[in-house]
Amino acid sequence: MTVLTPGLELGSRFALVRRVAEGGSSQVWLAEDRKLGRRVALKILDRRVLETPLARSRLENEIEFARMLPAGSAVEILGLHEADGFLLLEMEYLSGGDLGQFRGRSFAVFSGFLLDVAKALGDAHERGLVHRDLKCANVLLDADGRARLADFGLATLAGGAPGVGSPYNISPQQLRGEPASPADDLYAFGAMLYELLAGQPPYYPDITRERILHEPVGPLVPRAPAPERARQLALRLLAKSPSARPASMREVEHELARALAEPDDEAIGPRALVPPAASPPEPGQPRHGDTRWRGRAGAVVPCAYPRLAPCGAPRRSVGARARNPAPGLAQRCSRGSGCRLVSGAGKGRLPGPVLRRVSARAPRDRCRGRLA
Repeated sequence: MTVLTPGLELGSRFALVRRVAEGGSSQVWLAEDRKLGRRVALKILDRRVLETPLARSRLENEIEFARMLPAGSAVEILGLHEADGFLLLEMEYLSGGDLGQFRGRSFAVFSGFLLDVAKALGDAHERGLVHRDLKCANVLLDADGRARLADFGLATLAGGAPGVGSPYNISPQQLRGEPASPADDLYAFGAMLYELLAGQPPYYPDITRERILHEPVGPLVPRAPAPERARQLALRLLAKSPSARPASMREVEHELARALAEPDDEAIGPRALVPPAASPPEPGQPRHGDTRWRGRAGAVVPCAYPRLAPCGAPRRSVGARARNPAPGLAQRCSRGSGCRLVSGAGKGRLPGPVLRRVSARAPRDRCRGRLA
C-alpha cells in the first residue's frame, strides 16, 4: 500500500501538500488539484475499508447530506475519485481553521460564527437531517469569516438508527441508543457553546457514561466576558431531557441574537453559574468512575480521547495557526455606519459594513453593535 507523504501524486491529478487531520480509517490532506488549478482538501480512505456495507453507506451519506444544505452552510463536496488503491473525497479547502481556536475567548469574538452554525443546523433539521457529530473541530471557517458545517459521516435522517458520537458532545439519548433526533444536535451545540465559554468541554477530563446520563454539568465559569443569557442558554441546551432544551435551532438563533444585543454593562466578567442539582442514578446503573468511553448504539467501550491544551496554549487547527486565529477574517455589524471598539488594542471609529479583524493581540475587542 502506498505511504502518504508530502509531494506524493495520486492519480496524476492530486499533489499532496500536508496532512491536516487523521481519523480511524481516513486522513485529510491539503492537496493541489491540477485539473481545477486550486488547493482542495482530500479525505483519503483505503479502498479496502469501504468493502463493508456500513462504511460505504456512511461515505455515500456524507456526500448526499452535505449537498442537502443551502450553499454556504456546509463544506462543499467537489467529487469522489479512485486512485492508487484509495478513495478520495474531494472537498473545498477552508483556510480559516476550526472553531476550537476561539476556546476561552470573549463571546463577542465567536458569537457570529455560532449564529452561522445555528442557522445551518436549523436548515438541516427542517430538511429532516440530524448531524450527530457537532463539535468545534467540525465547524470550519472560510476566508470570508463564515462558519461552515463539516463531516457528515455520522449524519442521518431524523428517526434513523442509533449511532456513535464524540464523547464530550454526545447527548444522553444518543448514548442510550435512541433514534436520531434534532434534540441531539441541540445538546451538542450546548456542549460546544459551553466549551467555547469555559475553555474546556463539560465533564472534562473525567468523562463517563453515568455522568452524561445523570449528572448535570459543573458550574459554567467563562474565561472571558460573556452575557448571562449566553451562559443560561448553554445550560438549557445541556439539559438531560430533550423537553427541557430549546424547542428548535431557530429558538437558539433568537436567544443568541438577544445575547448579542445585551448592553456591555450586562456582559459581566467571569463568575460561576451553577446548574440544578443532580438527579439520582437509576437502579442498576454503574457508579461514577474514571473510565474513558465511547457510545456505540448504547454500548460502552474503552477509548482514548486527547486531553485539551490549556486555554491560550498553541493548538494545531486545520489550515490556520492557533495563536493567530483566522487572520484577516472580518465580522459585520448591524450598525452599518460604523462601530466603536471598547477595549483591547485601540479605540476609534471604523467604517461599516466591515468592522474589524479578529486579532490574537486584541482578544477582548468587542463591538457595541450586533455582529452577524
